[in-house]
Amino acid sequence: MTSKLLDEASEMVSKYVAFPSEHHSVVVALWVLHTWVVNAFYVTPRLILDSAEPGSGKTRVLELLALLCRSAKLTLSTTTAALYRRIAAAVDEGLPPPTVLQDEADAIFGKSATPQAEDLRALFNAGYRKGATVDRCEGDAKNMKVREFPVHAPVALAGLAGKMPDTIRTRGVTIHMRRRRPDQKVADFRERDALAEAAPIRESLAQWASEHEVGLADARPDMPDGVTDRSAEIWEPLLAIAIWPADSGQPKRGPRAGSS
Repeated sequence: MTSKLLDEASEMVSKYVAFPSEHHSVVVALWVLHTWVVNAFYVTPRLILDSAEPGSGKTRVLELLALLCRSAKLTLSTTTAALYRRIAAAVDEGLPPPTVLQDEADAIFGKSATPQAEDLRALFNAGYRKGATVDRCEGDAKNMKVREFPVHAPVALAGLAGKMPDTIRTRGVTIHMRRRRPDQKVADFRERDALAEAAPIRESLAQWASEHEVGLADARPDMPDGVTDRSAEIWEPLLAIAIWPADSGQPKRGPRAGSS
């Protein structure tokens, strides 16, 4: 079932996006699957989509992620408070954290540091690890209380190259997008049709997650030579899914760690 889902997710994103490498659609598919079982893993790697110029397919990838990922929300502009309250609301209801899809990240982080940009950077950094929280005061001046807000959640960011903070980049997998060549053909994207196309995949993803999340928590995939420390930490969830036993007991296909 894992292999079938990887194929379906990979085929859907590559139908609408011309990636620089065929491996990139597999990385995106693995990241999609990981959002459905994010609580099985100690970290959730940030997916970073950048390019040297606009019109390279970054936003289209986020639009497809919004259709395929668990509890996904695509945003151009948000605040730190809105994000941690959205994450906390899900956790309070016993639900997995939402998937945060941040477009035009260069507009946030590309300027001189602002308090909002620094707050978002800190949230995206901290939320990379399971159990991460931020402290915030609630209530009026006479009844002020400190509350811990959970911030652990999957995050994908898209923006122009060179604008992403290093502290976020070192916690993620980066795909360098580029404009498609004239000979690279993709299907026209119409959200209503794509939503219907994604619906059966999402149903299968929900079933897969309910059956495999507990088992994936114990997965410890071997890392390729040279992949150590934080790089190994980043790739562990994706490689765990890539080699997760199928119904037949055969290993899955997957990208080479660090190849994106």
